[in-house]
Amino acid sequence: MELVLPFMRGCQAKMLHGMHCFSKVAPAALDGIQTLTVQRVPGAFAFAGLTDRWVDSICLFHFLREGRRPPVDREFHNSRPTTTGAQVDTLSLDSVSLWTAVAGNRSDLRSSLLDDPWDGLLFQRVADQFDASLQTARKQSSWVDICLARHRIRTY
Repeated sequence: MELVLPFMRGCQAKMLHGMHCFSKVAPAALDGIQTLTVQRVPGAFAFAGLTDRWVDSICLFHFLREGRRPPVDREFHNSRPTTTGAQVDTLSLDSVSLWTAVAGNRSDLRSSLLDDPWDGLLFQRVADQFDASLQTARKQSSWVDICLARHRIRTY
């Protein structure tokens, strides 16, 4: 990422704190907002779903925000599915194989391009909150498990 778009580092974290994505912010300043990220994320979003857990997200949203109104089939069409790690390795990293030769170690290149410590923390906090909300919802009602079972078997 630093090689291609250095100011994209921490884009989502910057926006959470009122900055523009392409703002030039020193890494030390981004490190300073990590504490704020940890404090703000639990209450920052009314709902945050995860695209790599699309069905879970739709069912949880309906349970929490729609009063258990059954979702309609078209909501389960994921027009931007998340690729798996294996697909990312094949599609993204192999396309920059020339950079690997220049940059040296492939793992260092992967770290530079795909890992973002500031957005990574934000994502982890949201994912943890999502997991906790889903677990609580499943304990509160069998509706969530029924929704998950019904829609996981379908392909859209």
